[in-house]
Amino acid sequence: MSQIHEYNVVIPEAARLASLMGAKADLERVLAYVERMIERWSGLAKSPFDIVGFTTPVDFDEWEALSTATAVAYARCFMSGVRKELPEDDVKLGTSEIIATHAFLMAFRNKHVAHSVNPFEQNTVGVQIADTFASASEIESVTPRHTRSEWLQFR
Repeated sequence: MSQIHEYNVVIPEAARLASLMGAKADLERVLAYVERMIERWSGLAKSPFDIVGFTTPVDFDEWEALSTATAVAYARCFMSGVRKELPEDDVKLGTSEIIATHAFLMAFRNKHVAHSVNPFEQNTVGVQIADTFASASEIESVTPRHTRSEWLQFR
């Protein structure tokens, strides 16, 4: 019985094929995450007056984990790195819904996942002082805070 050996092919065409395989794997994960989100949360609102998250409970940690994983896996396809990114110009060839969804996911990734450049996440420092404050030595306490809104709004 003969043995079969495998060798890495190191030519530009093979590198591109490997990059496309990585993007395909990421997009398959995106579909799995979105399908899980639809399974979990579609149909939760029982009436137009039912607000999911207020009148219908939602596990926001699970929502955030799945939506973050979706945004990261999707955006990896369009970011440079070890592999060659997919051309965003190709997205513009799609329907208006595809273009809008792409823009939404990239904005979500950029503003809410990768960078805290949104009004929903705040890091502040509070200082407690007496009414008779005269110098820094009279500061009662300093409290750093991280606050985050569960409800996201995109523009």
